Amino acid sequence: LAEAYFVLGDLYRAQKESTAARDAFIKCIEIPDTPFVSRARYFLALDEFDKKAYDKALIILKQNLQDESPTFDRTAYEKSLYKTAWVLLHLQRYEEAVFHLETATRLYPANTNALLAREQIGDAYRKLAEKERLEELELRQRSEMPGLSDQQRQLLIDSAASRRKASVARLTDAVKSFQALADELAQQAARRPLSP
Repeated sequence: LAEAYFVLGDLYRAQKESTAARDAFIKCIEIPDTPFVSRARYFLALDEFDKKAYDKALIILKQNLQDESPTFDRTAYEKSLYKTAWVLLHLQRYEEAVFHLETATRLYPANTNALLAREQIGDAYRKLAEKERLEELELRQRSEMPGLSDQQRQLLIDSAASRRKASVARLTDAVKSFQALADELAQQAARRPLSP
């Protein structure tokens, strides 16, 4: 019965009838211990993502990532892992996104989104470095405010220095990530040259 609801939901989804698809996927989920549950949840998450309801999509996707049922669906897990990373990127939660992107590319390197995900890892590190740099600048500006005690001023300066180190570390991570991707692409090009 779960499979029937899933197929029905997928057919409605293909016909762009999102409400009917959603209802069918929800009915599918109500029947536990089938591989169709995680597949249906994945499509419900896609629907929320398309509506820009990223927080809702993330909640649904994380259910798939925590699924330890005997009917675990590896394909739904793989798709959910990559999609979770994209949702986190949209939410600008870069540290969590890096974790999911690295996990996804390590577990599923042949996924069609793997190269893009590896590029996004470097970009997320770069954005984290940017964030650290902005926090450093803010701390430095605050340290120059009048009326601070020497101890308060030094604390702000030390915090700014710490942010600078963190920013440099993130930039280093970004460079390593981009370089590893460039090296791999060069190796692939050497093995399979582009046709004329």
